[in-house]
Amino acid sequence: MKSKLFSLILVCLFFLGCNYNIPQNPVVEDNSNTKPQKSEAQLEAEKRLLTENPLILSEVSDNKTVPCNNREIEISEDSTASNYKLTGECKKVTVAGVSNKVTVEKVGEIVVSGSSNKVVYGEGLDGKKPKITKTGVGTAVDSQKDLKEKNDKEAANAK
Repeated sequence: MKSKLFSLILVCLFFLGCNYNIPQNPVVEDNSNTKPQKSEAQLEAEKRLLTENPLILSEVSDNKTVPCNNREIEISEDSTASNYKLTGECKKVTVAGVSNKVTVEKVGEIVVSGSSNKVVYGEGLDGKKPKITKTGVGTAVDSQKDLKEKNDKEAANAK
């Protein structure tokens, strides 16, 4: 009995001395290169989710370009000092928070609140001016065309 116990202790010490670690979970590799294909219904459902649900952005000091994909974009009240460029067509852009700057290519409706938020849009959907709702302190909504004309007048007056 003593010799068996002694042998067991020697084996344990051997493994400890070799820094042998007993694997906890076996590693199984999947060598198949095929991914399951999504059905047309699944792709349509994903597309509907993208366009029906607003995309909410709530970062601090963020700087990114976001494709609208004809959906609503919401810059939340948690967002502060962020700079967003929204490309493509947006159904609606809602901006809250503080000191956010948003540039939108095409938009149907703009709602701005919060403090010191600025929105500049390229054009409205279907060639119409977007519906604009502006509240808060120091918020502004301008079209790129109006800003260009204003800057041209100021440059002419400075001469």
